[in-house]
This record gives sequence, structure tokens and C-alpha cells, in this order.
Amino acid sequence: MASLKNQLATLAQSNPETGRLKNPGRRDSYIYSPSQAAKLTIDQVHQIGVDGFQQISLYDRLFQKFNQPLFGEATKRIDRTLLDPNEAKLLTTTIEEFLIRLSPYLLSKPSAHVLEWLVRRFRSGHAPHHSPQISSPFSIPSISPKVTHWFTA
Repeated sequence: MASLKNQLATLAQSNPETGRLKNPGRRDSYIYSPSQAAKLTIDQVHQIGVDGFQQISLYDRLFQKFNQPLFGEATKRIDRTLLDPNEAKLLTTTIEEFLIRLSPYLLSKPSAHVLEWLVRRFRSGHAPHHSPQISSPFSIPSISPKVTHWFTA
């Protein structure tokens, strides 16, 4: 019984939607304060991410392969904590590939919008193995700690 209780507690803590119910005034965010982020709906954050993605895609057409798996309408309903291990691994791999491709553009405003979506929807800051390679091209003190915080274990 204690094991089930621990599993439920872990799930509630890691699930973005149940976490919001416990602490409605606080949300993980890359560009907003926790209280500002708490006021944004998933639809609003998705639109912010999609807008950023469309702008980033103008820099490099190879970004298009990430459109549906990371920014499609269906992604608003994905709960990473409920995916089976193979699906979760595929999602993690896709996010890592995207982040590595994004790294040359990391200082752009559209990248911040894209990262906001990834942090909010996929809980990218809490994923076990996101690659620190995305911040390696940068030694800019103001951005490196934030990137390292969200995308490393």
C-alpha cells in the first residue's frame, strides 16, 4: 500500500495538470515568472510555441520534421508521465534532436517561445537525459544556467 501511495505522489508531482491543482499560483516556465506562467492556459502556451516554431523554421527547413511530434495540435493532450516506456523514449529522443538543432538559434526570441512550450508541455526540465549540448555553443552567463537547469538531469 505504501508503494502505491508513493507512486501516486510521484505521479501527482510530475504531472503538470495535477501539479497546477496543488499549487495554482506556480508554474514551471522558461520566460515567465511562476505567477505569470500560472495565468496562461495550455492553448495560449501552445500558440506561443507554435509561433516561435514557425519563425525558427524560416531559419532552417530541417526543423519541419519536428512540427507534428512537438508542436502539433495533438501534443496539447500528451502527458509524458503516462506514456509507455517506448513512447517516452521516442519523445525524449525527438526533443533532444530538436534542442541540438535549435542550439545555434538559442539566443533568439523565437527560441525562447519554443522552449517555453517544451518546458510547459513536455516537462523538459524534468526529463532524465536531455542533452546539455544545446548550451555548449554558449558561454553567456545570463542564459547558460537557465538552459542547463531546464534541460539537464
